[in-house]
Amino acid sequence: MKAVSTVKALREELAACQGKKIGIVTDDKLSGATPSGFTVHNASRYNSSEIISAVIKTRADVLMGEDYNSVFGPIDSEARKIIDDEYVVAKDFKHFGEALESDKDGQKKFLGIMDRYSSVATDNLALATEVALDRLQNENGFFLMIESCGTDKFGQNNNIVGKLNSVVTLDRTVAAVLKFMEKNPDTLLIVTSDHDTGGVKLPEGDEKLSSLLTTKEHTATPVRVFAVGKGSEYFADKTVDNTDIAKFLIAA
Repeated sequence: MKAVSTVKALREELAACQGKKIGIVTDDKLSGATPSGFTVHNASRYNSSEIISAVIKTRADVLMGEDYNSVFGPIDSEARKIIDDEYVVAKDFKHFGEALESDKDGQKKFLGIMDRYSSVATDNLALATEVALDRLQNENGFFLMIESCGTDKFGQNNNIVGKLNSVVTLDRTVAAVLKFMEKNPDTLLIVTSDHDTGGVKLPEGDEKLSSLLTTKEHTATPVRVFAVGKGSEYFADKTVDNTDIAKFLIAA
């Protein structure tokens, strides 16, 4: 049994208590370990039905994830009523524009079902991020978690091409946030990973690209933390435990 982190969820709760809007965007399921780690408390990451219902009950202002059935199939009646009453819903990426048009003034919260992570580099996550940033702007600020999970998934499958293209997808997403920050310089952007997956090694001679992943498991390789914008000084020139990132966020 693996416990979903409560430290991450506390970040979202602290932001909500300060009147900030909350957004969770992932190209994986909303009940996955990372998005649920930022929103709910549960004894196990595998309690998907409990988790997705709890995610909805947080009433986050923006929720985006893949797979319509993984959201609407397992949720309980209370969560379903919250969606019906409080959210404008786009059931797939093609209907984002239609759903947003129906709530131009942003009176409702937004739940969007987007395309899942892909072995081909795409702009989908960047476009979803642009929508989230637009919906979350307000006087009190916001907290937005964005997950590009292909770097992990394709590492587990030893698919180096998928892993590389997922980095490109992430890069385009970061670029979308940096563009937003040009007009909103009081924003703090943090880019990091919860772990390394796949154990990438440097090629030797004419070694094939497909052999550069050495394991299908997580590794002990330290991950980088990049931060830019207001409050980024808390992250400068430090080697830290990943739970310290929550403390830096609170301080920033």
